[in-house]
Amino acid sequence: MWRVAIGVKAEPIGNAARGRIRVSRLDFSAMLLHYPVAVLLFATGILKVSDALQRPGLAVAYDGLLQIRLSVLYLVVGLIEISIGVMLPLLTSYKVRCIIIGMTGYSFLTYRVVRYLFSINEPCPCLGSFFTQRLHVAQATVDFALITLALYMICGSAICWCGRQRHASKT
Repeated sequence: MWRVAIGVKAEPIGNAARGRIRVSRLDFSAMLLHYPVAVLLFATGILKVSDALQRPGLAVAYDGLLQIRLSVLYLVVGLIEISIGVMLPLLTSYKVRCIIIGMTGYSFLTYRVVRYLFSINEPCPCLGSFFTQRLHVAQATVDFALITLALYMICGSAICWCGRQRHASKT
């Protein structure tokens, strides 16, 4: 009998396996980075699309930085996040996964930094306002958490990329 799981190599169970499952470091990094990011992006994309379709105030409000109606911005960004969230676990190329996660994190971080440089003090219209208005979390805490998340995505994809390159050079 064989055991197969996400991120785990297929190997025999019973007497031959002696109760051990070997998980390679690359599979472990994928479990810590690729799958959680996919779930997070899918969930936030669903939140944004549902907000765009349900909240009538978004049709007249504009983003402070991009000067686009928030309903359009929520819909476009939400659909992009849903597609990335669905696509990440299905991709077979480890390199492409790392690039997508790194670029997504970089775009989040760039948006946050530019909002700060232009002194736009209201919370980010997407997740920033969701956490501050609905969950009553302080704006500084939400800003810190979102910047930390973007840095996690950037640094995590770089570390996974470098680990993959080093692993490939050894074999």
